[in-house]
Amino acid sequence: MVTNKKSTDSIWSPAVKITVIVAAIVLALAIALAVVAKMGVFMNNTLAMKVGDSEVTALEFNYNYYTAINAFYMQYYSYFSFYGWDTSKPLTAQTCRLDSTKTWHEYFVDNTKSELEEVFLLVNAASAQNFQMTEDSAQQIEDYIKEAEEAAAQEKVSPDKYLRDIYGKGMTLEKYREFLNHRLLASDFYEAYIDGLTYTDDELQKYYEENKTTYDLVNYRYYEVTPENLGSDATDADKEAAKVAAKELADKIAAADTEEAFLELVKEDLISKLKEDEDKDEVDPDEETLQEGQEQSSLDKEYSEWLLNEDRKAGDTTVVETEDGEFIVLYFLSVERETYQVSNMRHILLKVTEEVDDDGTETSDDEEQKKAAENLLKEWEDGEKSEDSFAALVPDNTDDTASASNGGLYEDITKNYMVEEIDAWLWEEGRKAGDCEIVKTDYGYHIVYFVGYGDEKWSHDVTNAMQERDYKAQLEQYKATYSVEYFDRGISLVG
Repeated sequence: MVTNKKSTDSIWSPAVKITVIVAAIVLALAIALAVVAKMGVFMNNTLAMKVGDSEVTALEFNYNYYTAINAFYMQYYSYFSFYGWDTSKPLTAQTCRLDSTKTWHEYFVDNTKSELEEVFLLVNAASAQNFQMTEDSAQQIEDYIKEAEEAAAQEKVSPDKYLRDIYGKGMTLEKYREFLNHRLLASDFYEAYIDGLTYTDDELQKYYEENKTTYDLVNYRYYEVTPENLGSDATDADKEAAKVAAKELADKIAAADTEEAFLELVKEDLISKLKEDEDKDEVDPDEETLQEGQEQSSLDKEYSEWLLNEDRKAGDTTVVETEDGEFIVLYFLSVERETYQVSNMRHILLKVTEEVDDDGTETSDDEEQKKAAENLLKEWEDGEKSEDSFAALVPDNTDDTASASNGGLYEDITKNYMVEEIDAWLWEEGRKAGDCEIVKTDYGYHIVYFVGYGDEKWSHDVTNAMQERDYKAQLEQYKATYSVEYFDRGISLVG
């Protein structure tokens, strides 16, 4: 349910920053099984790579390697059978299905190389520009250190021992702080650079015009006419006659001169296929045929060229014969860019927990959480009723760990991204800044505060694309400025 402030391909989108670092705190998972065995005192004294003036030890490389693995583990564990990942076997003994030329170990080593190269290119550039980490990030480091200390206390060991058990010999609380500092400094520098990239309306429009196929959505109607299935004893003549009949029906539907006529012909055909006990009133040709908001890249090649013809106009129809001998009737509606405005909100989540006792009794804290949400909302309403006062309530009350540290803030939310109930609330007609209500979802009770609308969706997407383009160009300049070296001996110690 998280959305990124900057929707880019970079590893430095805020959600990734949070996910990767939090993963380091909860590493007590099956993935960490073999980490201690291969690691020794050499990890902290052996270089794995060097970027500009920054030296990356095998220990730091290993920290990022296992952090990436655990982030992947937590996000995709339920799909491990699809990925062919057996957690009982070493990563070095399993082929990576994402890249069949590598083992899973090699895959994560290569990804860690790329990630750390970017991290330390940014660290070097930040140092050269005397860039300072933000106060929020500095506080985050202290929070992560505190979490590690609390976890160690629960295990009744020292923080260093706790971290060594996860990362092996050489790891200490101060090393952990140092590694966090590198990542968060790079993240802040990236954020500052991206925020500094702004564009005029003319520049945005020009980029959009040059890349319309990426951003425009297609609306059309689609109806498939299939020749009658005559059975295995049908002759070739019978099959040809069925195909001719299907083509005639498709042509008849395509000849409709209005959208209403098109839908009526489709409805007639749908009703003709109903069984005696099926209700004709339930036939819905609109739902059956409408293809709305389709990305151009997802269109079937058999008919995408026709739909995307620049001369296409509303009401145009055609019949496309497929390789399987079926006939697709298309009714063109429009091609348009998304002009709705993205949303910004804050929220407090109170999860509802349901349990089944040994005797089969079901229990739920639904009523308690509902009451708690109502009390929190009233507390806010009895106070300043401001965005700041709402944000202040978040850290100590929300069950949404991803947004707890930033006052429950989610920015640049697009339609159909949040759960259905929140999505509907965000774009409800008349929604205005400062609105605050309780919304119930399958997760529990959300106290939702509406911050306001942002840019139009197409403009938001184009801005992100231009920022990412310019950031990648800047990164190439950093690569030309700061040399990158890898050391096989140090990397061989990883994993």
